[in-house]
Amino acid sequence: MKLPSIPQSIDDWNIEILNELIKYTDVESEILDFKKEPNKLYEHICAMANTSGGFLVLGINEVKSDDAKRIIKFEKVGFDNGEQDNLRNTIGNNIFNIEPPPKIEVKYLQENNRFYPIIKIKNEISKKPYFIKDRGQCYIRIENSTRPASRSIILNFFSGSLELRNNIEKLRVAVLLLKESLMHTSSDISAVQWESTMKIAPIDLVLIKNAIISSESFLRTNGLLGEHLSQSSYTEGFNSVLYKLEKVNAYIDAYNRESIADTRRQLWGQFLEWGVGSNSLLIMIKFLDKVVQLSDEFLSR
Repeated sequence: MKLPSIPQSIDDWNIEILNELIKYTDVESEILDFKKEPNKLYEHICAMANTSGGFLVLGINEVKSDDAKRIIKFEKVGFDNGEQDNLRNTIGNNIFNIEPPPKIEVKYLQENNRFYPIIKIKNEISKKPYFIKDRGQCYIRIENSTRPASRSIILNFFSGSLELRNNIEKLRVAVLLLKESLMHTSSDISAVQWESTMKIAPIDLVLIKNAIISSESFLRTNGLLGEHLSQSSYTEGFNSVLYKLEKVNAYIDAYNRESIADTRRQLWGQFLEWGVGSNSLLIMIKFLDKVVQLSDEFLSR
């Protein structure tokens, strides 16, 4: 039987989804864990933060076989209404025991005067590894269990975090250089007349292409790659940015090579919309500034 999908946003959780998930004894995973009580929450939050993030659902009891080796079923026990503040404090104290403190979101699902806390642990690559303060221990998720991390895993966290920071710094520099190249090309476009023999500098895309490849996870996490929502609409991102700029470069290259006046005029009309102050240029600069801003925020952590 196919397992139901786990909501990615905490806003999408509701009691109907929870009721459906607990029907499956093998639904717990690297990103989902059920707990009856908030005991040692810091270990499980730390583990998920160190792995891929995920959801902890409290108030769910695991009924196990006589030998305690397998789960027979999950049952909802929940918490009495009125205990929300106490539980909120308990969760906060557990977060305080983790260094650095991971980002979480909490939502309470209500049913028959009982509530069920849903804790979303965010996956923040730049902060890994997370440790338990009072013991200096690092935890990770392996399938559906929380386990102490080995020395090699911790070292991988450090090296992976350093490599990511280097890649984001390269991305930031590449975006600034792309912006500068774009501005130069835009100035040339505004200055040139189709009947002249002036050449237009193409937009330099070499560095940004390499930077996009090396920082793909960061771009994807922040929604900076872009995607097609339908045949006629898409979200702006580097996929559409590169397509547009490569198209402009193709027209510029053809224009620079062309010697026939009428053909040059037609090609000139294809990239004229990228001149200084044009709407196309302003939208592109706004996007590039956003990438620089998110890169700066990441590097300042």
